[in-house]
Amino acid sequence: MVTQSNSPDPVQPGGGAAAPAVDGTLPESAVEIDFNLDFDNRQTTTNYGVFGNVTVPLGPRVMLELGGRYTHEKKSFYQSATRIYSGAPLLAGTPNYTLEKDWDAFTPRVSLSWKPQDNLMLYGSWSRGFRSGGFNGRPTSLEEVGSYNPERLDSYEMGLKGEFDDRLTLGLAGFYNQYRDQQLLISTISPFTGLIVVRTENAGRSRIYGLEFEAGFKLTPRLRIDGSLGVLDAKYQQYTSVIAGVPTDVSSRTPKQAPDLSGSLGVAYTLPLGDSANAVIRVDAAWRTKAFIDVENTPELAAREHALVNASATFDLPVSGLSLRLAVDNLTNQRIVTAGYDARGSFGFVEAYFNEPRRYWVTLAYQR
Repeated sequence: MVTQSNSPDPVQPGGGAAAPAVDGTLPESAVEIDFNLDFDNRQTTTNYGVFGNVTVPLGPRVMLELGGRYTHEKKSFYQSATRIYSGAPLLAGTPNYTLEKDWDAFTPRVSLSWKPQDNLMLYGSWSRGFRSGGFNGRPTSLEEVGSYNPERLDSYEMGLKGEFDDRLTLGLAGFYNQYRDQQLLISTISPFTGLIVVRTENAGRSRIYGLEFEAGFKLTPRLRIDGSLGVLDAKYQQYTSVIAGVPTDVSSRTPKQAPDLSGSLGVAYTLPLGDSANAVIRVDAAWRTKAFIDVENTPELAAREHALVNASATFDLPVSGLSLRLAVDNLTNQRIVTAGYDARGSFGFVEAYFNEPRRYWVTLAYQR
């Protein structure tokens, strides 16, 4: 496993420092394996931007908004990587190196809104986004030294928002996002060193579109219900990844963190405790269907369909501005994979990280 250390007393993955022999020399195995590395990474970013925004009324209830930004960004990246035990550079014959890149982008935005009545608005927008490129910060061979391209996005959205009788709020939006060179963080095995490589690469083209609906309804002056529903379709249209040194078409993969369906439901009830004191009791649930959490679509690292429930009760105390909140997060103690990587090709294991277990909170707050 590759580790980072800035300490003069290197620590092995197991948690203990390498034990020298009686004569002060290191064990032969430590020098032969020598997966403990000292990285010195330095990056300088210079960014210039010019932007502007103007709102133009096209009528008493129609508004046009125009905006744009020009960005110039330059990055310089220096790295030195040394094997701690042997003192040899990680990249054979290259104790350090420097890379430089610069990018330019113009990112406009146009939106149009119409209010047919005071409590209802319809809108549509188009915008272009830009995320600058960068460098592979953890190469394990000279072949992996390099950069990745900027990510560019065209985003379209149409929707409506309304509020009716001070009791019902509604929101509905449809969107379409078209990516070019989407940046993806992947874990793979170097065909040159056999070590785990974590790097950013670009998917040539990908798109995401969907619908989002949200609503809030006040059933009584003290009882309110909020809910939302999302429908999503995400797809790589052109994606070639270098696997074991071979460019491979992986467009059939499913984009990570993209459940087909997701939703939420919340109920809040205000309970009177006296002339000027209340208790607010709230229960919230968030649900989503199965989704992969890594770019490689590792089956063991898929987050299963699940619902997480949180509950809380907030009490006004006799002292003005003082409140007490009792809460439980993850009430049903669901364990869901949230991150991880597949290292079976090198070290023979899959590592997964899970969400927080059930937790209890007591919060005393004062607000002036």
